[in-house]
Amino acid sequence: MATPRKRPTPGTPAVLAKPVPSTGPTTAAGAAKPQELVDLQQVAAALQAARRLEATKQGAVSRAEERLDKAQQDLEAARKALADAREKVPKLEAQVDELLDKLTDRYLELGPGVEIFRGGTMTLKAKHKEPLPPELKLEWDAGPMPIVSGQHTDTVVIDTSNVDEGDYEVAVSVALV
Repeated sequence: MATPRKRPTPGTPAVLAKPVPSTGPTTAAGAAKPQELVDLQQVAAALQAARRLEATKQGAVSRAEERLDKAQQDLEAARKALADAREKVPKLEAQVDELLDKLTDRYLELGPGVEIFRGGTMTLKAKHKEPLPPELKLEWDAGPMPIVSGQHTDTVVIDTSNVDEGDYEVAVSVALV
């Protein structure tokens, strides 16, 4: 049976009840929450955070995979273009050389061989059958001897001071400007 509570008389201080130690979180009614309920709430909050992170990272992975697929396609296309170019270059170089030889024969006269003496400079002049079109220029090749001046002109000066005795070929041809 419960004992009735006394009301404090006026002028006397009220006696307060001693606080009861808390055993953890409480419900709205003030009752202690069971530990399992507390654990469940914490785990549920962590699960929601993990799901948000999972969705974010799944989007990032999807975007990265799309970029990777595109990069792999670009890489494959570049490799194919490189292989095609590598196949075409030697054929086109041969065609250019053949056409330049024909143009050299058309525009320049071949002269007699010239004896080269060591110890000075030598001047050579190209003889034309007809004037060169503006798209072409002369190209001199003096082998191991340096060209002092006139590389792309009718007259070239070659330095013969450092050559050993022997036969050297000096050639002139046409090239694209």
